[in-house]
Amino acid sequence: MSVKISLRKAFDEVFEEVGMGNISKPEFLVRYEYIGGEVKHEVEVYLFIPGAGEENLSPNSVNEGGFTIKEAVWMEMDEAIAKLNFEDEKRLILKANEKMSDH
Repeated sequence: MSVKISLRKAFDEVFEEVGMGNISKPEFLVRYEYIGGEVKHEVEVYLFIPGAGEENLSPNSVNEGGFTIKEAVWMEMDEAIAKLNFEDEKRLILKANEKMSDH
């Protein structure tokens, strides 16, 4: 998949799943794969900077069977890291924070 198509899909996913449409400055963070059941999933993670008016998040997992997103909230980095279970996720938050400091 080309970077342009992949990035467009990322914009679409952010809008569909948390209702954010005014986002900018996409920054690629990581690509990984995992097996869920018998399905291989390929994931690309981007950092998006929310624009004005994007304070309220509206999670919607209808297209995901309703099981993906239970809640979407803004929080401080330390609080987010404390809530995560996996070290890879914690490192991803730290990497995103570093990228945000560059802007």
